[in-house]
Amino acid sequence: MVNHVLHRCARLAAEYGAVAVVTDPINERAAKLYASIDFELLAAGQTRMILPMKRLLLALAQQERLDTLTELAERHLGSAEAVHWIAKPEPRLGGRSPATCCSTDDDFERAAALLRDLEAPSRE
Repeated sequence: MVNHVLHRCARLAAEYGAVAVVTDPINERAAKLYASIDFELLAAGQTRMILPMKRLLLALAQQERLDTLTELAERHLGSAEAVHWIAKPEPRLGGRSPATCCSTDDDFERAAALLRDLEAPSRE
């Protein structure tokens, strides 16, 4: 549900403009959830939390690139092998895993090119 709301906030920000998403967690459990997705306390001693829109948009774009790379890997390698490939550190990506190479378009393109260069396993 939070994912849906954050996507909706991003769409509304594009249409109407917004600088942040602000929330007032109802309890400590909710505050921990928001903190786990990069919300920060607005001020010391308060419970109100904020997620700058710029950070939200970057995170959503990164997640979209990761989803695309995962789909490509599943089509090229099969589901089980794709999970392994996505998480495995790759020397040709500077020791990072393909999953961590989705923060920029250039990194994503390098990971996708590496995937295209791999030979698909034989399926006999």
